[in-house]
Amino acid sequence: PPKKELEKLLEAQRLKEGWSGLIKGRPVEKAWLYEVVSNWRSGIDVDKFDYFRRDALFLGIQRQFDHSRHMRGVKVLCDEDGVPTLSPPDKDKDMLRESMLELRKMLHRAAYQHKTVKKIECHMIDILKIMDQHVR
Repeated sequence: PPKKELEKLLEAQRLKEGWSGLIKGRPVEKAWLYEVVSNWRSGIDVDKFDYFRRDALFLGIQRQFDHSRHMRGVKVLCDEDGVPTLSPPDKDKDMLRESMLELRKMLHRAAYQHKTVKKIECHMIDILKIMDQHVR
């Protein structure tokens, strides 16, 4: 979903009216379905669960978060504009946020921002620039 546009509508308390102008194919009553895969409100979604878990496994990081607890406890509730949204139980919000953020920090240190990874990214950019001159 177009996050910035949705955030503007939410801030202006016009999300329910403006939904169909931005999102095609699903009525506003099904808005929460988008949050399962790509949560524009909180950033907590199954896509992150997947790559955090996979990356931690392959990097040998033993720290995990209980994504299944989140999925069991999450409910669909209406926000202040009457738009259905995913909401974890209050008792789980802090635990989930802290454990996900801690794992994210560990992954950034171990891989995403590691000096060797950054160096390889720079080399790949150089290679793509050279290729671009010859492919066109």
